[in-house]
Amino acid sequence: MGKQDWRQAKAIFCEALELPAERRAAFLDQACAGDGGLRARVEGLLAADVSAGEFMGAPTAPPPPPQAQGATSGTNGMYGEAESIGERIGPYTLLGVIGEGGFGVVYAADQTGPLRRRVALKVIRLGMDTRQVIARFEQERQALALMDHPSIAKVYDAGATSRGRQYFVMELIEGVPITQYCDTARLSPRERLELFIPVCQAVQHAHQKGIIHRDLKPGNVLVTLQDGKPVPKIIDFGVAKATAHTLTERTVFTEQNQFIGTPEYMSPEQADLTVLDIDTRTDVYSLGVLLYELLTGATPFDPKELRAAAFAEMQRIIREVDPPKPSTRLSTLDNLANVAACRQTEPRRLGALVRGDLDWIVMRCLEKDRSRRYDTASGLAMDIARRLSGEAVMAAPPSAGYRVRKFVRRNRGPVVAAAAVLLALVAGLAGTLWQAGRAADRALAAEKATTRAAAIAEFVTKALASSDPNQGGKQDTLVADAMMSAIKELDTGTFKDDPETEAGLRDTIATILRGNGRAAEAEPLVVQALEIRQRLYKGDHAEVASSLNNLAQVRHDLGRAAEAEPLCVEALAMYQRLFKGDHPEVATSLHQVGQVRESLGRAKEAEPFHLRALEMRQRLFKGDNYDVARSLGNLAFVRQKLNRPEEAEPLLLQALEMKQRIFKGDRPTVATSLTNLAAVRSSLGRAKEAEPLFVQALEMNQRLFKGDHPDVAISLNNLGYVRERLGRVTEAEPLCVQAVEMYQRLFPGDHPDLANSITNLARTRVLLGRAPEAEPLYVQALEMRQRLFEGDHPDVALGLVNVADCLEALGRTEEAIPRRREALAMQRRLLPPNSPAVASAMAQFGNALVKRGTLEAAAEAEPVLRECLGIREKLYPAGHEQQWLRYNIMSLLGGALGAESKFADAEPLLMESYAGMKDDPRVPTPAANGGADRKREALERIVRLYEAWDKAEPGKGYDTKAGDWKAKLDALAPAVTTDGK
Repeated sequence: MGKQDWRQAKAIFCEALELPAERRAAFLDQACAGDGGLRARVEGLLAADVSAGEFMGAPTAPPPPPQAQGATSGTNGMYGEAESIGERIGPYTLLGVIGEGGFGVVYAADQTGPLRRRVALKVIRLGMDTRQVIARFEQERQALALMDHPSIAKVYDAGATSRGRQYFVMELIEGVPITQYCDTARLSPRERLELFIPVCQAVQHAHQKGIIHRDLKPGNVLVTLQDGKPVPKIIDFGVAKATAHTLTERTVFTEQNQFIGTPEYMSPEQADLTVLDIDTRTDVYSLGVLLYELLTGATPFDPKELRAAAFAEMQRIIREVDPPKPSTRLSTLDNLANVAACRQTEPRRLGALVRGDLDWIVMRCLEKDRSRRYDTASGLAMDIARRLSGEAVMAAPPSAGYRVRKFVRRNRGPVVAAAAVLLALVAGLAGTLWQAGRAADRALAAEKATTRAAAIAEFVTKALASSDPNQGGKQDTLVADAMMSAIKELDTGTFKDDPETEAGLRDTIATILRGNGRAAEAEPLVVQALEIRQRLYKGDHAEVASSLNNLAQVRHDLGRAAEAEPLCVEALAMYQRLFKGDHPEVATSLHQVGQVRESLGRAKEAEPFHLRALEMRQRLFKGDNYDVARSLGNLAFVRQKLNRPEEAEPLLLQALEMKQRIFKGDRPTVATSLTNLAAVRSSLGRAKEAEPLFVQALEMNQRLFKGDHPDVAISLNNLGYVRERLGRVTEAEPLCVQAVEMYQRLFPGDHPDLANSITNLARTRVLLGRAPEAEPLYVQALEMRQRLFEGDHPDVALGLVNVADCLEALGRTEEAIPRRREALAMQRRLLPPNSPAVASAMAQFGNALVKRGTLEAAAEAEPVLRECLGIREKLYPAGHEQQWLRYNIMSLLGGALGAESKFADAEPLLMESYAGMKDDPRVPTPAANGGADRKREALERIVRLYEAWDKAEPGKGYDTKAGDWKAKLDALAPAVTTDGK
């Protein structure tokens, strides 16, 4: 064969070697272009490579004795002349081959100077010195040279042979694969875990140096004895990938569609040849496979079946098929007795040891979604250490409900809200895990909680299958309906002998129903769960406190905040006795007490609870955290209720941005943050900025929830409200109608949100000139609020104001006055004296008295309006964006003084007030202010003043002044009341 033919065959061989075996035939068809002789030579090279074994084989015995000078190494002559046994390469004498592969040969060698020691010397195989192979060879050498860890083979030296082939010298590992060592030494499961921890630590060291191994398997994790103790050593970084260093100026870039690694130990992202951003979590996956094998004697996927599959099917299995848990695999092994014997354990005992914590640790490593694996190899090592010390492992709680969440993702349409299952499981288990004080108690609690969570997940998954056509269900079955079926099965006594699990199930199903807007159906479930737990646990217990909070939340959802308050107060006190200092459950209870007290109209009392919850969560959780975001939103909401929207807006922005970083795509909690931010901007007079946020929230909720749902109803209501504020009342009305009808279907009786929605609908009808239709709606909302809230409440005061507004619009001011008086008295009792809401109630009451048109009424109005003006002068000084409110009160007070014939006192107030408002664009439009036109009203009061003054003191020119101001009044555009027309 000529040199040109050899070079061509070698080039094609090198390219073919980089391809998966099943793709090589097609490549050779093209590359050899019908040249049978060329193809035969290339196929011969490929066959020789297969027979040569692994790239760097592991020695399973001491190296062979030195052979006579001049003897060959025994490598296939097809590669050309190789190094001879006994040959010297620098200070190294070759003793024998201990490993070889397609690219290189590894020799045992004696180093004679400057140190005397036995080493491993790896040299590029003759004929394989292509640019790509040399780059890969240098990559491995430099990868090893970067690291210094007792469980990673060390690099001592590097150079070139007399023939110009590169080599490097490393620590000689006279060991055996870790699985073989463990079985031969009959290590127990605990001893295997102890040996596995330094393997994880070594991988972590490599990752810290910026190196990903990408081919972790037993043959590359050898165990050697040092001072009689087993020490694992990681070898063969030949396919390592640099993440933080340039390993060589000729760095090897993995070609697209190149299959790197060993299939049985390969991560899903390695198997997906389109994924280029392989990161350290791919090694975490391989460590999980290795741990699986150490525990069970088998890999997650059967090697023969995996390799026998077509390439695409092999990829699919690795990427998509979930392997059985280790305990499940043990229960199906034909050779379980032998496997257990190698672990010095009885067969039945082995499954019990693996079930639970070790199952979840391994399966967390093997997650298809790498974001759900351990972030680091050291995180895996620490969880194993927790298992060994009897502490609760980090892997167990989130994995318990994962099967349900995967089901939800497959059936996102009808079952999206079932993601709440995970939250319910975590909440239900957290108390148990934190309750235990001693390590042994924590271990027992964790094991029980894990078993219970698995039972809950299995039961709920089975129930959800009724909406999965792939499992014989009906596609149109909603999650809530599936849960009702689950309740029927639960009521048959399926868990009568396991009350702890039954209580957890009832809580889980209730959480799903609440998430689907069916709180009324959830209530009996949480009542039953509470009763079970109170029978099981005497005195303070985390699960009892959890049930109290759950019941409080359901009753709050149903608009019965007064019933919810004692429950959440009791839960908070119990949690504070159980957990000293900062704790997630204490923070949750603080939040819940604050939420209930805000709903009861006691926002001032609620604020410190929300503030304490936020500060505690910020200490507990650093960086972005869902609970921190919720607390930011809660504190903002209560500050808005306390008429401090300027403090609320930055908190809401922070909460929204945090949630959007945590959650990608549609989430109910993101929609809630959009809604709250929009509401604050609307209250600050920035309705145009608020509208797109309300639209975004409505569209998100409609995608999330098909059919009736409280979140959809509130979004409809909010969008209707803001469009009414923008003067587009005909657009607002149908949205308000939809919201009212949906609320009435969701809550057939009284509910605060229904009352709010009815109020908004009534308001639109007033603005559309249909006040007679609005009156019964306002009365209905007021009476509902009076039934819901005993005694003083801000919503009751607002309801009184709304009815009075409507009566005045109907010309029935006399009927409106007693309602105004009652509303003002209630606001004074509820709020601080200088509150904007109190000032507003004063203004409305004083204006109604003046409208009555009697001297007595005007005299009663004067002190009320003077007090109101004093408040607003402090709240809205000159230059304030809402200073028009101060000028409006001046005008009202001037009108009252004029009605009392105190003309000289009234005139300067009326003049200053009109001057302050006439050019201010921030004075609300008529439609945004209930049909009123404040500038027009101010002019009308001036005209009435001069007309009355002229009657009292004729001939002094007041009639002329009245005419001049009437002309200005007539020159104003007609009052705008609907749709800006």
